[in-house]
Amino acid sequence: MGVMPDAGFEIKLSESETYALMMDRRAHDILQPPPAKDAATAKKLAQAGKPAFVDHQLEAAVKYLTTELAKAQ
Repeated sequence: MGVMPDAGFEIKLSESETYALMMDRRAHDILQPPPAKDAATAKKLAQAGKPAFVDHQLEAAVKYLTTELAKAQ
């Protein structure tokens, strides 16, 4: 899915992280609520103050871009 990262920047996702990514994308791509099991899990996480999904790939990209911008200044 998406863009292939340069060598050294690939983020390997565990099976559970891949599933969480798919459910997060589904929740954003489809105009219907996710299955009750997933909604209940997301609700529990939200009540505990934890996000339902953490995008490690996005975090790595932001870290890289922030570092590169700091070098340019």
